[in-house]
Amino acid sequence: MTLLWVKADTNPVVTEHAIRPKDLDTQGHVNNAVALELFELGRSVWVKTNETMLPEEVMPVVSRVNLSYFREIFLESIEIRTELVSDKYFELAFKQQIYSIEHERLCLEGEVFVCLIDKNTKQPCRLKHCFS
Repeated sequence: MTLLWVKADTNPVVTEHAIRPKDLDTQGHVNNAVALELFELGRSVWVKTNETMLPEEVMPVVSRVNLSYFREIFLESIEIRTELVSDKYFELAFKQQIYSIEHERLCLEGEVFVCLIDKNTKQPCRLKHCFS
């Protein structure tokens, strides 16, 4: 069983991003699938910011997502806020939010649960935590 140390900051990591025309659906707002990609972008920046590098044999797998939509996201600049809020034996839970910078409003909020899987054994990796 692989034992991992998660080094994390307790403050949210903020990622600024400009919505592109290709992110919009035929109704002119961000497609739901794109919203999940934006959350993935936020988690990627969180990992780099917190210097949380996974061993090559470990892969993160999104195991569950809970979303609440508050406002449509259009062709605009946004902030993706990502924070590690809980860590269990085999799972990390992130709180993520997307804010419209122009309208200063919350557009989307979600909890994303990530399980770390050993590529060789296909089993969850046990987490060992180390918060700075």
